Amino acid sequence: MHNTDTVDYGVVVGGEIILELDNGKTVHFPQGDGRVQNETRHRWRNPLSEPCLMAFILVIFSYAAGLAALGKCGTLERSDELSNLTLQTHC
Repeated sequence: MHNTDTVDYGVVVGGEIILELDNGKTVHFPQGDGRVQNETRHRWRNPLSEPCLMAFILVIFSYAAGLAALGKCGTLERSDELSNLTLQTHC
């Protein structure tokens, strides 16, 4: 299981998948369904023989969380005038 310091928006583009939460609850997501995760411990499982394609958007909600999420894989630039964060990855 894992969690992130971000708000994660995910949608099943193709196939289907099961979301498992740390309390043991599972939720089935067919194609077209989506989920918002907010620092919840979870894991994704594909019990089928066919692949599942998902699209995710991870929203960094603080500058400190952005720095932690980047690690050594990118840069984060902050503009106080615009209250804007720019994320560049190079992993």
